[in-house]
Amino acid sequence: MTKAPDEIDAYIGARLKMRRQAKGMSQEQLGHEIGLTFQQVQKYEKGLNRIGAGRLFHIAEVLGVDVGFFYEGLTRQDRASDGTEGDLVRFFSSSEGRALARAFSRIDNPHTRSRLIELVRTIAESDRMAHGQVGGPVGSQVGGQMGGQGAAGQTTGQGTAAAGTTGRSALGVTVLRDPGRR
Repeated sequence: MTKAPDEIDAYIGARLKMRRQAKGMSQEQLGHEIGLTFQQVQKYEKGLNRIGAGRLFHIAEVLGVDVGFFYEGLTRQDRASDGTEGDLVRFFSSSEGRALARAFSRIDNPHTRSRLIELVRTIAESDRMAHGQVGGPVGSQVGGQMGGQGAAGQTTGQGTAAAGTTGRSALGVTVLRDPGRR
């Protein structure tokens, strides 16, 4: 029977993975730099093995960060998985999280960014409701009134579109349709 990773070890491992990937370094490359196998680096990143103080200091040097980087945002609340910084670190350590962050960073228009955030919040709330989770809205409202008219003058009831026309997706959320795409 395998032991579940300690929450703090998993958090530090997720931060390690996030920084290693941000530097474009493989597990094998990092392992070589610190004198370990890629399997050991993998265990650190998953929180399966605890990283000693001296080793963490060396890893921080190789990755170009202070040791404190691995603990940033860590609080006692992170032991409860309720949307805390630890959950964000784990999400942005995933391939989906990195892909989302890369794509979002290529959007220059602040209005478009605000609308995208609003859309994702709406989808998240719809998903929570579909799975029987009740509660307040996900995040806070960004960039305008909820409900209103889309660019084509349609009342959406879910938010205001930035450009193009609006419609409802299968999830019942307002989606923006690019006039150039079908």
